[in-house]
Amino acid sequence: PKPTRVIDDTATVIVEPTFGTHRPEEDAIFAYAEGYKLSYYMMFLETLTASGFRGDVVLAIAEQRIVREDVVDYLNTYTQGDPEKPAVV
Repeated sequence: PKPTRVIDDTATVIVEPTFGTHRPEEDAIFAYAEGYKLSYYMMFLETLTASGFRGDVVLAIAEQRIVREDVVDYLNTYTQGDPEKPAVV
């Protein structure tokens, strides 16, 4: 089935965003991004921003406790609701 099809009323979401909140009305880009240095995250998100993308960016990462602090700080700058940036979820 299509992912937008509701299965039934008993379905439960078991995965919640670590950063930000998904905006259902926005397009989303999904990427696996575990174990990179800050410069890789910056290149990815700055390129998306420069392209004009303003939807959600869903990054599959490790548990937040093992992500470098500088990366967490940077990703949090993309959760502040800035209309000139994509939103990291």
